[in-house]
Amino acid sequence: KTGTLTLGEPKVLEVISTNKAITTDQILNISASLDQLSVHALGRALVNYSKINSETQLTIPTNLKESLGNGVIGQLASGSYIFGKLDYLKAQGVIIPPAQELEHTNYQKHGKIAVYLAKNKELLGIVIFADILRPEIKQMFTEIQDHKIQKVFMLTGDKQEVAKKISKELGITDYKAEMLEQCREMDKWRQ
Repeated sequence: KTGTLTLGEPKVLEVISTNKAITTDQILNISASLDQLSVHALGRALVNYSKINSETQLTIPTNLKESLGNGVIGQLASGSYIFGKLDYLKAQGVIIPPAQELEHTNYQKHGKIAVYLAKNKELLGIVIFADILRPEIKQMFTEIQDHKIQKVFMLTGDKQEVAKKISKELGITDYKAEMLEQCREMDKWRQ
């Protein structure tokens, strides 16, 4: 499972402003303010990152609506915002430029998770996350290869792109992505 190989705690890699009228610090503050009440792992990682990397205090949103695993909609003093998956923003009527759609695909190919911030149906910025490999894992896989273990499989509920990235980093040639928890038992997956 990927969560066994990684720290299991996503990390913020980058905060990007897609609108010249707003800074990356503002993107970070608004996004973290919206996500501070979320139970989602990305929300916790974002709030922790904000506490370390921003001097601006978070504010409590009002009229907060969370669609677990998709995103949040909430009101701050500066307006109403949406923070979530690209498809969630599109479903809320946010206009996504074609170049940004292409960049989103690129993020996925590199095993990154992009979460988007919008106001008034206009994209403002992006927060990029990734799950990081445990420091000891590469050494462990070197030792496994040294012991002539013939086959190592990685079974994960993660997206195909994330599974591919992690398996490549570890030299795992056999993996299956987007599996449900109950289907990850080895006797249920044979090729």
